[in-house]
Parts: sequence; structure tokens; C-alpha cells
Amino acid sequence: MQCSAVMGFTLLFFSQISAETSVDLPISSPTGCVSGDCRNGYGTYQYPNGNRYIGDFNDGKPNGKGILYCANGNKYIGHWQDNWQQGEGKFIFNEGHEYFGQFQRSQFHGKGVMKYANGDVYDGDWVANTPEGHGSYSFHTGDRYEGQFRQGRFNGQGTMFYKNGARFTGGWQDNAKHGSGVFYDENGRGTNGDWVNGKSKSSNQPATANEEIEPSQGASQTRVSDFDVPAFDPQVKVWAVVAGVANYEHMPALRYTDDDAYQFYAFLKSPEGGALPDGQLKVLVDDNATRDNLLAAMRSTFRQADENDVVLFYFSGHGIEGAFVPVDFDGYSHRLEHSEIRYILEQCHARQKLVLGDACHSGSLIGGQFTPDLLAAKAPTVGDMLSKYYKAFEDCESGTALFMSSKGAEVSLEDTGLRSGVFSHFLIRGLKGEADADKDKIVNITELFGYVKTKVGGYTAGAQTPVLTGKYDGRLPVGVVR
Repeated sequence: MQCSAVMGFTLLFFSQISAETSVDLPISSPTGCVSGDCRNGYGTYQYPNGNRYIGDFNDGKPNGKGILYCANGNKYIGHWQDNWQQGEGKFIFNEGHEYFGQFQRSQFHGKGVMKYANGDVYDGDWVANTPEGHGSYSFHTGDRYEGQFRQGRFNGQGTMFYKNGARFTGGWQDNAKHGSGVFYDENGRGTNGDWVNGKSKSSNQPATANEEIEPSQGASQTRVSDFDVPAFDPQVKVWAVVAGVANYEHMPALRYTDDDAYQFYAFLKSPEGGALPDGQLKVLVDDNATRDNLLAAMRSTFRQADENDVVLFYFSGHGIEGAFVPVDFDGYSHRLEHSEIRYILEQCHARQKLVLGDACHSGSLIGGQFTPDLLAAKAPTVGDMLSKYYKAFEDCESGTALFMSSKGAEVSLEDTGLRSGVFSHFLIRGLKGEADADKDKIVNITELFGYVKTKVGGYTAGAQTPVLTGKYDGRLPVGVVR
């Protein structure tokens, strides 16, 4: 029975974790099977060393699900196989650390998350109790590393995001910058260079987030963005990613969120929503809406937007504080963090950015290219309508609008009578024209918010309050009326 999970690594930024130190506790009950069926069933077994197991047994061994209370104060909750912690589980250290993820023969092995007592968090791959492979390490100070790990240290290619907005992308060796890379200061000025053991070759001084690195010979200054600058096209285009999840594995299923996503997708394909062509619109529903797929879809779609364009992300599904919940959320990991969405939007070159979220706690996240042939194939009134819609984007100041279904602490509701999420139902109705308060045939973000907030608040008797935040132009068009 394993009651210690030895961390076979030491990151330079915190003390080595050890759960080996045991505490001799008096045994207050008899040893052996003290209740239930400890042979082939469910029971409680007291070990001579003070450990106690409560759970499933098969052939006299822990098999199935169970809890191990350790004499040293540690605790394991999860799956067992022939006396080994095996599969998914949670290990709680007496020092305050918590690990949630995969186990193999009583070791952290596979995907897992470690929350350290000092507030740091590692989320990624493990091999034999050690971060090994790809992962992210978030410091309680606000800095965050994403990239390759070897023997519990930053080794390989990775990016450090500093709290002040600077970042370094490049090679790492034993937690230090090593090899070629690019350092971006907090103003977005980038410097290509080479580093050895954390020092820039050009200055032989440590490269930190608070200093501008002198470029090495031949280095070039670049503007901050992980996205290449696309060729400018004076015609306004809308690039959108639409996602909806109803059938969760580890959370209660929702009834209408997948349908809401399809309805919003259909709206964007319609003339009222801009008649977006397939190349500018991606939809991910249920099994396809994993965290990695959503991030990849946003990156690949939004990186095509130039400084005259619009990007839009719509999500319908579960939400938790600070994150949307993709289909592969397992209770802790694979969250789609609001900070990740904001980061992608910041990197995107689009002039206008809009996020629409129909999810619980979504408030904590504080149209197309047309060829002459395509327009000719539509009725003249449709062509005029679309021209008016896309012209309205050109008249707006640049900005980012975050339109969420509820405040950070609220629950977003579904309704059987509407056969939809309450927010999404009135969102679509407003976009299709009901929100056009001034009757100019254009629905702007201010009109839409006023309409949706009133309707949702009234329908839910004030239990749900949509919120609109960000730095945006209130004239931002979101729909056109026939």
C-alpha cells in the first residue's frame, strides 16, 4: 500500500516535495478487516502500520474504487488494481499539495495536475512521479511556462509568459534559457538571439522579463504576435469559431447546448449573420469540442484575420469560474481557461473581436468575404443588405467585446419550453432583428445587449443577468435585418 508519493524532481523555483516522512500514530482499532467484506466485496481494512483502506476488494486485495487514509496524514482517493493505485485518482499530501490524474503502479504516470501548497500548479505529462513530456507550470507569482519538461525541469522548447506581459519563446535547459529564442518585452518589441544557461550571448547577463535584451549580431526587431501578419485585404471579412457541448463524460449532460451551437452556426451562414463562407467558419460540437481542438480552431482561424477583419468565438456548454468546460474536462484538467481565449484574441490582428458565451460563470471572462459571383447569385436586396452590414464594420473603432450569458457567480439556465439555453434563445432572436431598436436594419452590440439583458432577466425573474464588458465601439454590427 503506497502512502508516499516521492517527487523525483526539484524545480529551481520551489523546495523539493517529499511525502516520505511518516508520523507514528497510535492504532486505535484492531488490525485486519474491521467491517464489511474484505475478500470479494466492500469493506474496511486496518493495517498494522496505521494505514486504513475503505473500498472495493477482489481476491483479498484492493480492486476497484477506494480511499486510503495514511498514518502520515496523506490520503489517496481513486481506482485500484491488485493492491496498486492504478488509473485515475487523487493524492492529497499532508503538506497541502494535491495531485489529480493518472496513476500506474502507485506512481503519478500519464496526464495529471499537481497543485502545490505555495499556489504553483503543474498540468501535463508525468512519468514515475516526475514531470516528463509536455506541460505547463503556473507560478503563484503570475508567471507561466508552457513547453517541454525532462526530469522535472524546463528542457526543450517552451515559452515563459511573464506577469508583466513580456515572454520568451525558445530553447530551455535545466530551467534556464538555452539556445536560440525570441524575447518580447511588455510593449511587444521582440529580439531574436542566443542564450547560454540563462544569459544572452550578446550581453552575458541574465535575461529577465524586466529588461530589454540587447540583440545579438544579426538579430532583428519584430512586433509581438504568435500570428504572422496576413496580407492586407481592404474588404472586411468575419472569421468565426462556434462550439457547443451537451454530452459530457464527467459532468451532467445538457439538453440543448449542442442545438444552440448549430443554430448560431446557421445564423452566421444566413444573410442576416453575414453569409459566412465555409472557409471562414468552424463549428465543433460534442466529441469534437475538446480543449485542444478548440484552441487549435481559434488559432488556425483567427490567424487569417487581417487588421480590417472581425473574429468571433461562440461557446455553449458548462462553465466554471474562470473557464469554459470542453467535452474532455475530467473534473480538474482540460479547462478552456478564459485567460487562454484572451491571449489568442490579443495575438490576433483583427480590428474587431467578439466573444459570446452561454455558460455558467461565463461573466468571469472579463461577416464574410464575398466574390461578385456569390453576390450575383443572391437577390439584389440581399446583396444590398450584406453590403450595408459589412460597411458598418468600417465605421466602427477597433475593440474587443465580451458578451456573456451570466455574471461570474450565476448559473446560466436552459428551458424545456424554449428548447434552448435562455441566453442563446434570446440572442438569436435579437440578432435576427428583434433587437433593432432604431429600425435602421442593423443590429449593433449595444442594441443586442439591451434586448438580451431585458428578455433574459425577465424570463428568469432576475436569476440570470447577461453582462457585456471590454473596450468596444457600441456601434459594432452583429446582425442585419432583411
